[in-house]
Amino acid sequence: PEEGQSLGLSIVGGRQVIKRLKNGEELKGIFIKQVQPNSPAAKAQCLKTGDKILEVSGVDMRAANHEEAVSAIRSAPTPIV
Repeated sequence: PEEGQSLGLSIVGGRQVIKRLKNGEELKGIFIKQVQPNSPAAKAQCLKTGDKILEVSGVDMRAANHEEAVSAIRSAPTPIV
């Protein structure tokens, strides 16, 4: 994306448990809630609703809270891969 342009995705999650699965496992992490049509994220064709974000620009997102993830995504200088 161009500087200052949104990637065009919204996220949910963070350190809190998003959902408890039937087998007792807890679903945690940062997940893509929505990809806006015609956005850089949509044009990359590799991100979709429900994907778990593991890393942003080399920063591990598995233990990030929501605010940390938003900040990392907004300041990410690298293309979507």
